Amino acid sequence: MPPRVSVVLVNHNCASLVDLVFPTIAAQTHANLEVIVTDNDSTDDSIARIRRAYPAARIVALGCNAGFSAALNAGIRASTGDYVLSLNFDATLAPDFVEQLVNALERRPDASWAAGQLRRLTANGPIEAIDCNGHYLLPSRYVYGYDPARPDPNAYGTGGEVFGASACAALYRRSMLDGVALDGEIFDEDLFAYFEDVDLDWRAQWLGFKCLYVPEANGAHMRGGTGLSKRPEVAAMLLSNRILVMIKNDEVRDFVHDLSPIVRRTAIDLLIHLRRLPLSIPLAFIRVLRLLPTMLRKRQLLRRKGRPAVSPVQAFRLDTRFLG
Repeated sequence: MPPRVSVVLVNHNCASLVDLVFPTIAAQTHANLEVIVTDNDSTDDSIARIRRAYPAARIVALGCNAGFSAALNAGIRASTGDYVLSLNFDATLAPDFVEQLVNALERRPDASWAAGQLRRLTANGPIEAIDCNGHYLLPSRYVYGYDPARPDPNAYGTGGEVFGASACAALYRRSMLDGVALDGEIFDEDLFAYFEDVDLDWRAQWLGFKCLYVPEANGAHMRGGTGLSKRPEVAAMLLSNRILVMIKNDEVRDFVHDLSPIVRRTAIDLLIHLRRLPLSIPLAFIRVLRLLPTMLRKRQLLRRKGRPAVSPVQAFRLDTRFLG
């Protein structure tokens, strides 16, 4: 019997996407799957549709919108697999997607999580553009879904180690998830949503875990298809979470080395938010101040767990000539 894989999806009013993702789950060639849907207090008919489309799926109802991180953690706690596949509703998978990722990690016992090759998904289907071939940490402390030195999708014929994987479709060893947890949280629930997978990548790299990019595992991702509202309080998370994740994970010397691109990108973000949702800026500032003590405490907990000879930022530093 192949290893058990728990597919965990977070639902918040995703009724329009049920018929997109669930047929690709049902078509997986990996023979040992369980499917868990954590529901963030949906008010549409998504749960009824899921029960019809995939009656074997287990529903974990939270009774409130607890956020993506908390919902994903709840789904992981309810799961029983040796591996956990976090999966967004706006993603589709090739039939052998799970099988390819499991096989890659089974061949590499020194690796602990994996990303496949995801194309961009449009209303008319997948296109050749890259959505995410793993996570590549930029000097600005954003991540790209590809190496900026290799923008051509055809340049990814072989796999290898990468900084991390997007939680839209990432396969994790349970032992790794248990190992990176802080205060019992795998994905940081204080982040609520956005950058939670980057934080997990960074933490795992600090603790010596390795992530693989597996080009044989193909899929597509709509990016934003779940329709999260762009209210000021949501936009404030985009601004603040990048800063909070740096506070929690970054080395001072790495931060100083990359200060120019960090400041430049922060200024660009502030200008964009000032033009579109100005209220998000003071909300983000308040949020950083409120969570600063918590992130500093979690930083101490992480450093007590382990510290590599070379920081993750240095180990995966990109060639900035290609970043514009």
